[in-house]
Amino acid sequence: MSWSGVPAGQTALALESGPDWVVYVLCDPRVDDPVLRIRYVGFTSKRPKLRLDAHFSEARNGGRTYKCNWVRELMAEGLLPIMEIVDPGSAERPWANTEIAWIKHFRDMGCHLANGTDGGDGRLGQICSEATRAKMSESHRGIPCSPESRAKISAFHKGRKPTPETRAKLSAAQQWRGEDAEFLARLGAAVKVGMAKPWVREHLSEVRKGMKASPETRAKLSMVQRTRKRKPHSLETRARISTAHTGKKLSKEHKAKLSKSSAGRKQSPETIAKRMETMSEKREAKKATPRP
Repeated sequence: MSWSGVPAGQTALALESGPDWVVYVLCDPRVDDPVLRIRYVGFTSKRPKLRLDAHFSEARNGGRTYKCNWVRELMAEGLLPIMEIVDPGSAERPWANTEIAWIKHFRDMGCHLANGTDGGDGRLGQICSEATRAKMSESHRGIPCSPESRAKISAFHKGRKPTPETRAKLSAAQQWRGEDAEFLARLGAAVKVGMAKPWVREHLSEVRKGMKASPETRAKLSMVQRTRKRKPHSLETRARISTAHTGKKLSKEHKAKLSKSSAGRKQSPETIAKRMETMSEKREAKKATPRP
């Protein structure tokens, strides 16, 4: 593999013109080892001298990347990185895949690269700090995805099945949230805001249309609902439920299911007392209503 070594001070003439794009490396002039001297892999479609000057400018202007710190360290000693071209590209080959391949190649060799990502068009492989992740999360909060983005996300995940290890990690990550009162409060508030939007309810209705739960899923849902502790409905909620069911006639199948589900169930004395009180109130109200 022959490389055309170009020291930083000679790039103006040696690299004045060239191919459509190049993949280059920046080397440490203090190191003689052919592997350890390679510290950065990059791509440019401009003249390499311009790209090299951009690296210097970024470091001088306070860039906070690993690469900028390394360049500033050299500058403090009166040195500059050495640029070497490793792949004179062409329009027939995709530059992004080529850069990714070279970064992987040098990392596999044992080079301590200052690259923050795996290369290519994007930030593949970049590891963000917790503070950076929090800022990114806050900046995206409340921004709805466009229909095109949702379609792409849906197509990407369609047919993919998580491995048992992934399922275990997801389960462990979700378990602690059930005990976090602050998280549950924020989740409940977010759900209320979302469900108040008509398009959200329409979307959920459309997505679930025609879906049938398996017997196992039905059994799990039934068990969760039975053991779930609920607060009693407010008077407003009870009035809305009553209004929604007023005038509805149950089908024979529905009545049969209700009868079957209630068969064998014994009501508590409290429930019986409430029913008797409700029936008594209805009779009194009926008596108080003047007949036509």
